[in-house]
Formats: sequence, C-alpha cells, structure tokens
Amino acid sequence: AGELGGVLEVVLNRLAEYQEKAQKLKNKIVSAMVYPVIVMFIAVAIVFFLLLFIVPKFKKIFEEMLGADEPLPLITRIVTGASGWLIERPFVLPNGLLLILGGFAIAFAFKAFASTVKGRLIVDRMKLNMPVFGDIQRKSAISRFSRTLGTLVTSGVPILQALNITRDTSGNVIVGSAVAAVHESVKEGETITKPLEDSNIFPP
Repeated sequence: AGELGGVLEVVLNRLAEYQEKAQKLKNKIVSAMVYPVIVMFIAVAIVFFLLLFIVPKFKKIFEEMLGADEPLPLITRIVTGASGWLIERPFVLPNGLLLILGGFAIAFAFKAFASTVKGRLIVDRMKLNMPVFGDIQRKSAISRFSRTLGTLVTSGVPILQALNITRDTSGNVIVGSAVAAVHESVKEGETITKPLEDSNIFPP
C-alpha cells in the first residue's frame, strides 16, 4: 500500500496501529471464547459422569422393572450401551486405540475436505452460522475487511485494487465472495453499500 500510494512513512505508522488493534481484537476474541469453552467442557464432564455412575444404576432398575423377557426401549439401550462401553476399558486397548485412531481419522478427513474449494465454502459458511462462535467469526472478518480497506484507500491505493487485496485477505470465502461482488459493483459505477447489504453478512 505504501509503495502504490507513495506514502510509505504514513502507511508504516498506520500498519503499526493496525497490528495493535488486530492484537486487541484477537485478545477480545480469546476472552469471548473462554466462557463457552468452559461451559462445553463442564457439559462433557457431566455427560461422562452420568454415563459412568448414574446410568448403570438406572439400567439395573429398568431391568428389574421390565424383567428379562421384555427388552428396553431403543434409546435406552443406546445410552446404556454407551455407558457399558465406557466402563469396560474406556482408554485401554482395543477401545482406547480405536478411539484415538478414529479421532485422528476424522480430523484428517475434515482437514482434507476443508482444503477443497467446495469444502472451504461449506466450512466457512458453517463458521459464520455457528451459535456464539459464528458471531465472533463474522465480526472478526468484517473488522479485518474494514481496517484493511481503510488502510489501503486512505493510503491512495485505487479502490478496485484495494478491494481485490481486501478480498484475498478476508480470511473467509463467504466474506471474500461478498467483497468480490462489491468490486464488480464499483467497477460498473455503482455503490459499495448495495452488494454489502445483499450479502446478508455485513450489519447495517
């Protein structure tokens, strides 16, 4: 931006300010994520506690009430089966090995899928639509877009070139597509606001 606009000194000062704001934003995002992560951890811990200690007791009560001849309902059998699986060597071979290998396989498959064009599109859309985290992702992408575009335009970079650079640095394919629509709109002599409004990503 400094080379294109001929204002390298101004841009370097602005870049320093930009990075400070980006770091503050990152700290805010981490702080915002702490609470939901703690809640999720507690929820998982409670589920494990129930499966390991409470469900086995209820299983015996249900079996005594219904008798050996009458089977338990399907959902009850699934829950009691999961409980039994955890009680029987939860992290010992072969169950533990299967659990670890399954986790690695899922993570690898997800990463491979997210690296494709279609996969990246789906993953980025999911990121924006997630509860709690989606709003944080959206605000982070919009903040990055606004600051980058502001830095480039005020440094004298032509608006179309600035939009191209901003599109590539948005960090989200969905947001990048919205910026690409803005580029086409400006290229045809129209406004920036209409395509941003039509994207349903940027707030009023």
